[in-house]
Amino acid sequence: MFTLPPHRPTPPPADVRGNDWRSLGVAPLDVFEPLLPITVVVPYYEAPEALTLTLAGLERQTYPRDLFEVVVVDDGSDPPLDLAALDLGAASPLSLRVVHQEDLGFGLARARNNGARAAQGDVLVFLDCDMVPEAGWLAAHARWHHAASDVLTLGFRHHVEVDGIGVADVRERDGTLADLFEGRPIQRPEWIERRMEATDDLASDADDVFRAVTGGNFAVSKDFFTAAGCFDESFTQWGSEDVEFGWRAYALGAVLVPERSALCWHQGEGAVLSEDESISLGQQRDKLSHLIPDRRLRTSPPGRSYTVPQFVVTVEPGHADETDVLDTVEQVLAANAHDLVVWVDERPGEQLERLRRLLDPDPRVSVGSAGGAALAHPAAAFHVRVPAGAQVRPRMLDRLQNQLGTAAAGKSDLASGHRVGIARGWVVHRARRSGSAVAEFGTVIELDVDSLQVTQEAKPQGWLAGKLHGPAKRFLRLWARMRRHLGTLFVAVRRIRQPGDVARLVGTIARAVWWRVKNLRWKFRSLIWALRRARRRWPRRLKIWLGLLPRTERYLQRLARYPLGGELAASGRIASSVFAASIRVASRLGDDGDHHTDVLVADSPRVAEATLRGIAEDRKPAVAVLSELPSQLSVQAFNPEAVNPIGWSATCDGGTATLGSQLSLARGTVFSLQIGGELLADLRSRHHLEDQAADYRNTAERAGVLAALAAAGVLVHLAEPDPELAECLGPTLTDLMASAEVVDADAHRREQISIAMRRCALRDHSLRARARQALSAVDLGATLPEVSILAPTRRPDRVADVIATIGSQTYPRLELVLGLHGDGFDSDAEIEALASDLGHPLRIVRVDDTQTLGGVLRAAAEAAGGSLITKMDDDDHYGAGHIWDLVLAHEYSGAELIGKSAEYVYLERLDKTVRDQNRQKFSERYIPFVGVSGGVLMISRHDLDAAGGWRRVPRRVDIALAHDVTLAGGRIYWTHGAGYLRVRHGDEHTWNVEDSHFLGRASEVRDGRDLSFAGVDEA
Repeated sequence: MFTLPPHRPTPPPADVRGNDWRSLGVAPLDVFEPLLPITVVVPYYEAPEALTLTLAGLERQTYPRDLFEVVVVDDGSDPPLDLAALDLGAASPLSLRVVHQEDLGFGLARARNNGARAAQGDVLVFLDCDMVPEAGWLAAHARWHHAASDVLTLGFRHHVEVDGIGVADVRERDGTLADLFEGRPIQRPEWIERRMEATDDLASDADDVFRAVTGGNFAVSKDFFTAAGCFDESFTQWGSEDVEFGWRAYALGAVLVPERSALCWHQGEGAVLSEDESISLGQQRDKLSHLIPDRRLRTSPPGRSYTVPQFVVTVEPGHADETDVLDTVEQVLAANAHDLVVWVDERPGEQLERLRRLLDPDPRVSVGSAGGAALAHPAAAFHVRVPAGAQVRPRMLDRLQNQLGTAAAGKSDLASGHRVGIARGWVVHRARRSGSAVAEFGTVIELDVDSLQVTQEAKPQGWLAGKLHGPAKRFLRLWARMRRHLGTLFVAVRRIRQPGDVARLVGTIARAVWWRVKNLRWKFRSLIWALRRARRRWPRRLKIWLGLLPRTERYLQRLARYPLGGELAASGRIASSVFAASIRVASRLGDDGDHHTDVLVADSPRVAEATLRGIAEDRKPAVAVLSELPSQLSVQAFNPEAVNPIGWSATCDGGTATLGSQLSLARGTVFSLQIGGELLADLRSRHHLEDQAADYRNTAERAGVLAALAAAGVLVHLAEPDPELAECLGPTLTDLMASAEVVDADAHRREQISIAMRRCALRDHSLRARARQALSAVDLGATLPEVSILAPTRRPDRVADVIATIGSQTYPRLELVLGLHGDGFDSDAEIEALASDLGHPLRIVRVDDTQTLGGVLRAAAEAAGGSLITKMDDDDHYGAGHIWDLVLAHEYSGAELIGKSAEYVYLERLDKTVRDQNRQKFSERYIPFVGVSGGVLMISRHDLDAAGGWRRVPRRVDIALAHDVTLAGGRIYWTHGAGYLRVRHGDEHTWNVEDSHFLGRASEVRDGRDLSFAGVDEA
């Protein structure tokens, strides 16, 4: 039975530098003597089978049973948790209590706090209800808390399936849990190991070690947990409440200790985030940006302020009058850094009443007792001390932070004679708690006074303004700098009172001289490197300028080098221009037998005849004469790796743009290599581009530029119809550009038109597209990859709809692989008759209902014959260009796994179509997480095999595949969300998300099943 020892030790604060937990003296586990009472807090929600294994694991702890209790907090389960109803097999010997809390939604933070409030132990150990601890788990945590009162011990976890493991197996095992689970697949959270590797197991000077805190397995003293403010109960959805608490603990000076012996086994999968968990983390990140002053979570442009400030600036009044104090406060508030608060220390026995009346109403300013800033803002990242009367320049705070680097604190003298200091929050609190100096816990450095005292350069006034140039202006600048340095030196000399002041002055001068010498050394090296680069570069530039080298020479490193599906050669000015963006198209035919050419693309029959003269008959390639072919083949093709919609954003500044002379259209120009950088960013930011025929020399040139712009996502509007341009661009793309709808399109329609333009341009005018057209012109066949569509279904009534959806796709090379899961389906002959008008090959794979969804997909993938594999759900809606979208994105992104941003969702129970604003911002982006939608994935067979194929899991197969692709070194890319409408029937319970969840984050809501809103009915 759990008892509180009458005499138990009171551990002191940790006496270590930084987060060097290794220097904290603790007893090894084999000689550790337990003395402190501990409470294990287990949050619980409707998982009785998992809880029984967890309790069985706690029964086997080596920590004395009379020194720990278990408090299970039931977060509103239905029915409520009843320990008597648990299948424990025998009465539990644990000191076990249950605390019930009302079901107010996701209440993990509240449950942990309620467990801590009910705890009787001196140390709190938090354990999730689906984690089975090893026998030495509790002792491994506890030994650190016997050594120091302000440590946070972080346990580790492995993930394993526990099917077939019962309470008796855990209770009565002979060895460790690792022995019990031997032979089962084990997952380890890779992100934790990466964090440990990057931070030397959290012992480095990195300021993001708090990110390693996970709430399912960690321990902290009850007093420190209370001092840190407990968990933030405003976190009412999945994720990040532990990271936020980790920041507050770190900011208060806690030492974070990774304890590998505190190992738990997570029951089942969990190392891979579900789609909804990934979405929730994205939403929580916005919340964290206000609560954690970390540069990775927030930007701090002038004008922004946050709930928890990055800087707390304490103004020390000293002997200054209130006017000087007020002046310094106002200078701090007017500085470039707005992510701050100001604290004015009161002098002993003086209330500074006038300052209170002036400053108290300002929410960013407080007047209080000396030293009260740290207690008032415990989670701030930096504490800065500025004496009243000091001249605070606009960028002084940023420069203090930048110069501080990884040091704990820094100080500097200003030219005015005042001394300023900056310290990290954790070292301030640790020094306050122990009563020692800051220097005992971290490095304190002397900062460079010159870089802090940024003054306005002297500028000529009156009639001199604007009249000084060249040497005179440089001399004025030099004179202003010398005056500033002399002023600094003069003030420092005046402050000499004792020998230590002389030493400080000499040190300051020595550092300034060394900094100047070092700066000159680097300037000299930079000059030498620049001369060396110029020596290599200028001969080539001179040859290009003299015409001795083609102008495209400068672009050689940016030209496309990938194969085009056939060996091509170009002869003539027009043909060379068509394939100018590729280095793989030969400019002549070789006269030896080593080089083979499939097609010679020539401007005219005369050019072709001249090119083939002298070539043996058996080596002559097929000839495609541009003058005899459609005008589209004479348009310069672009490299989709250089011109594509990656990074496209739906936001625009409005207004129109004109191309004018922004592009060089000289002969030999590769248009697609000029469209990028600031020009592309500017054109994308405008509502649309008004194009004029007068800006170009000919129609083919105009078509090449417009096709490249459209592929990059620029909305183009043609001022007047041009039949010749329609022949070059194709009727569909021309009609889109000529439509009057472009001019007045709202944001949603503008995006849909842009997507349609991109699709046409990428499909018809890329290098591979042009090569396919040239090969088809001489009957050598197209080279589009074949796409196998895997369509698993359990519902016989959906087979006809799946076939109809595939039949509506405009992509020409498709194969449908029906994965029939279970019984009740028609015979193969009946299904083949139903698909008689499909126009594509059909394969039928039957799998019994004992198989998982991953098993069905694995069987369907084995039967598929295409080089690209995609998956379609049987109840979602797909636009006619959906497969084209995925194939094109696979080509221009180079990513191994392609998906669509599942922005559009139909809520069947409410009969509403919503657009998810959280998903919108991930369109046309590489995504660093694995939150993908299974109904819109595409992967090559090679990459699928490299990832190990589909996992045989019952659900979240898409998440599992995405995770395996990233582990294999692959990338994930999301193209736009148009052309896909996800249907939510209302019976999904992956994350207990109601329809209100989708409504709450919708940027737009439409009544009914609005297919056109999602771009599904567009060809």
